[in-house]
Amino acid sequence: MAYTYTTWTPDLITGHELIDAQHQQWIAAVNDLYDAQRRGGGEKEVEKVMVFLVDYTAKHFEEEEALQEKYGYPEYFGHKQIHADFKVVVQDLAKDLRRSGPTDDLVSHVCRTIGQWVVSHIKSKDIKMAAYLRSREEEE
Repeated sequence: MAYTYTTWTPDLITGHELIDAQHQQWIAAVNDLYDAQRRGGGEKEVEKVMVFLVDYTAKHFEEEEALQEKYGYPEYFGHKQIHADFKVVVQDLAKDLRRSGPTDDLVSHVCRTIGQWVVSHIKSKDIKMAAYLRSREEEE
């Protein structure tokens, strides 16, 4: 049985295939981290998943920002700054895990911080951004 921290729900669908697939992967990685800790996967497994989360956060933001830039998204610079700020948060959480080890409280904090941010960001920013991208892509 896999332990799940958060789930992909229909209200998170942006309608942009690539962005939705990446968001699903991101939520799956948060669940992988939670599952690794809950199953007693050990420090190495938790560290491996956290490294993936740091790398995937950067990859997703780069790809999303490239689409925004390509299609002239009017809120590009603000969106990019939000991404930059959150990358620092994720990197700091990874440092905390390396420094303190994967305690139940810390892993729960990491999952909560990343999971809640991702869900909130999708609902408040990415749905609007993806609608803009879809409209521009349809014009091509």
